[in-house]
Amino acid sequence: MASVIQKVARMAHQTFSRKMNDDSLNQLKSCFASVTAEDIDFNGEAIEKRTDLIAPAIFMDIHNTSIFTLSLFAVREGQKLPLHDHPGMYGLIRVIHGAFKVKSYTRLDPQTISPPPEEMRGRVSTFFSRFRRFKNNGPLPAILSDERIVTASDQDVCVLTPDDRNIHELTSLTSLSAFVDILAPPYEDKVRDCHFYSILGVSFDQKLGREVTWLVETEAPMSYWSEEIPYTGPSISL
Repeated sequence: MASVIQKVARMAHQTFSRKMNDDSLNQLKSCFASVTAEDIDFNGEAIEKRTDLIAPAIFMDIHNTSIFTLSLFAVREGQKLPLHDHPGMYGLIRVIHGAFKVKSYTRLDPQTISPPPEEMRGRVSTFFSRFRRFKNNGPLPAILSDERIVTASDQDVCVLTPDDRNIHELTSLTSLSAFVDILAPPYEDKVRDCHFYSILGVSFDQKLGREVTWLVETEAPMSYWSEEIPYTGPSISL
């Protein structure tokens, strides 16, 4: 009998190797929601006790193909995966240990809203002086699409698409929190590159009729780094 993680991998391959549709994505989401720490042989309590792991985040490469990647991230309490994106990609997140606060943003077309307030444009110069390679970027508009706490006991999967909720951050709320994610297509073609962001501020846009969060692209925070541990769960074959 195929393991749970084997079933997830096969369904992910089927979902992302053909033209995307909501039905197949929802079926994958439902299957992915059943994944537990035991299904990938992850022991959060044992990881916490290891003195050789000191990074704020821990990474595990579970399975990767030219179609999708399947990985685990474990994050220590109070630490976060900083605000970042996955350009042109789909992503599914399943918390399997502890709890995360998840915030997701959807980027807006600047043509659909009012120009950025002067104060936001002024704040960009502060970032320009610190991150010179981003000097051509101005304030980037987005809306807060989702903000919630997700625990391992929830039958919940956070989903991002190329257009919706693609910019996000995850903050660990317990001594160690972990999630498994699926990303498709993968980064390996090097055409895609993850970008990090900082929040300039929030303003009410009269044209849109709602609050807009203004972002600026930055370097990855110096406080964020990770160490890798091997995958020891059931074998996966497609």
